[in-house]
Amino acid sequence: MITLRSVRSYKNKMIYGFFICFSASLMILAFSLFQEFFNDVKPCFLCKVQRGPYFAILLISLFGLTGKVRNSVVTNAISACLIVGCLLASYHLLIQLGLFTDFCALPSKIHSLDEFEKLLASSASSKSCAKISWAFLGLPLSFYNILISGTLLIMLWLKQIIQVERSDR
Repeated sequence: MITLRSVRSYKNKMIYGFFICFSASLMILAFSLFQEFFNDVKPCFLCKVQRGPYFAILLISLFGLTGKVRNSVVTNAISACLIVGCLLASYHLLIQLGLFTDFCALPSKIHSLDEFEKLLASSASSKSCAKISWAFLGLPLSFYNILISGTLLIMLWLKQIIQVERSDR
């Protein structure tokens, strides 16, 4: 039997999950930007793209924390962002391990010697996605991104499943 108390309890527990997602995203983005601007670790294109889902999670979880949007909508939107984040980080990790070709290093169509020289000059200034710019315990940050995104995704789904089962009793 669903009571008003169980609905309130479910909503409060989901808000706690949204707060965890918000806090984790904020810390990840703060760490990433700190590394880039204060420790002078230059991110590659994929490193920058992997920040996108975390920015989206910050905004979406704010809607969940206000309680003005249905919890299921917020949970599904955050889950989609985490899945995209996991996929991006997995692709980046596979590039770093040498299992996929680095698209940043692929040459475009070259029609003249001048274009070839420009390509060489631009590739020297741009960061390769295959190069590991920073690692912790011998593992690149893309691995930790997979781990954190996957953990948050599982936590969010389990929290929703457990709360629905409890409210059905």
